[in-house]
Amino acid sequence: MPSAKDVGSQREVDAIKAWIVRQGLASDDLPGLLGGFCERIVALGVPLWRGHMSLATLHPMYEAIGYTWRRGQGMTHDQYHHGLSSGEVWQRSPLRFLVENRVPRLRHRLERGEGIDAFPVLADLRGEGGTDWFARLIAFGDHAQRAGLPGMVTSWTSDRAGGFDDAEIAQIDGLLATLALAVYRLALLQVAVDLLDAYVGPEPGRRILSGQVRQGTAQQLSAAIVIADLRGFTAVADRTPAERLVAGLNEHLGAVVEAVEQHGGQVLKFLGDGLLAVFSLEERAAEAACADALAAAQAALAANATINGRREAAGEPLLALDVALHLGEVMYGNVGSARRLDFTVIGPAVNEASRIEALCEPLGCHVLMSAAFARTCPQRLRSLGQHTLRGVASPQELFTLP
Repeated sequence: MPSAKDVGSQREVDAIKAWIVRQGLASDDLPGLLGGFCERIVALGVPLWRGHMSLATLHPMYEAIGYTWRRGQGMTHDQYHHGLSSGEVWQRSPLRFLVENRVPRLRHRLERGEGIDAFPVLADLRGEGGTDWFARLIAFGDHAQRAGLPGMVTSWTSDRAGGFDDAEIAQIDGLLATLALAVYRLALLQVAVDLLDAYVGPEPGRRILSGQVRQGTAQQLSAAIVIADLRGFTAVADRTPAERLVAGLNEHLGAVVEAVEQHGGQVLKFLGDGLLAVFSLEERAAEAACADALAAAQAALAANATINGRREAAGEPLLALDVALHLGEVMYGNVGSARRLDFTVIGPAVNEASRIEALCEPLGCHVLMSAAFARTCPQRLRSLGQHTLRGVASPQELFTLP
């Protein structure tokens, strides 16, 4: 029959499992989950000094994320950029050994000197007072089918003389499957947020995750519209190797995106060698939206000129940037088929902005603005007179910078 202490310990372990389940269902706070777990492990009497968790993610910038808890210091968060897996730190990491060899468990008693020659991070932990270290790799489903989220790897370090005893390791180990389920749920949500941010933008992503996913779900929106295009891209593409072409396109478009986002706009769609962005009037006056849109256009043109300066010095072909600015009503929401949707803006105003951009090269200007935009923009502009826009019945007055 178990002793009263054993029964009490089991009750405490069961309470931690119940807490993990509640957190996994009710919270989206991944670092809070790990931090709370570690604090409860310490409350059990386990001499835990440091807890770490890493997992792969699907993000355009980061290959993996990591969280580290230290007793008395709280939580730190790391994001590991793509390509760092080839670096020396990762190559000599005990976690890499677990991941690449699919080893489920690994333990090194640091105070005995175990592992410190093979893994520099363990030598560092020993130098800081660590006495015992063990790690667990937990897979999420079929690794071949779940390459984006293959699993999580955790490590647990003690600073007590003698390290963990077997019962303490068993207590942590027995809780990890429950912890992994909660981590998987929270990590999948973060992957969804990251992918939507990357592919449709933060605001459309938020709307999609909030349930605006039905075909035809859209709202009317007043906005300053920006269409940017790289002039001469087709000619450059014909004589540039594919890898260099894509790298150059990313550099130019990246500068435009940065300018738009820094001035409060949303990039909704890439149009081959250009993009569509809006500056919504939902939370600002039309004058402010137009001023922000024009400032973004000027910043993008300046950044593009800097990029072309570098390309010219390297003997690379140059790409000029053309920008059209318009103000009008758009429909903002889901467009497409029942099974394949795009979250974007549509309407006559978007079409007119596209037609205006097409006149940049014939008129010898890199920025063109509609009369509606020019009337609202606080900056002084220069009229280019009336011009016919393809598909638009009446000639339109266009403006550019003075």
